[in-house]
Amino acid sequence: MDRRGRGASGDSADYSLQKGAEDVAAVVRSRPGRVFVLGHSIGGVCALEAAFLTDKISKLVLYEPPLRDRNHGAIATKMENMIRVGESEQAPRDFSRRDRDDFAG
Repeated sequence: MDRRGRGASGDSADYSLQKGAEDVAAVVRSRPGRVFVLGHSIGGVCALEAAFLTDKISKLVLYEPPLRDRNHGAIATKMENMIRVGESEQAPRDFSRRDRDDFAG
């Protein structure tokens, strides 16, 4: 999908990370069943945030997301560590929990 004001997407005066995440979640909800989401750059951050808005994302790939803001860097590091020690099935489940602060802490 194109972000607001990019490519074939319509324009909007309301640009924000939250609106981007809501847009991704709306597209995900429009598809039947669970979906695989790949997000690049800021689209990766929008996809990450969208995962907290819907449980229809079955797989999530973030390619070059700028994760220096908020707790995203801590979340990504914790997930990588869980995968490294063999908890690859549990990492996305923990990630998708609504309470990110517990997971990032």
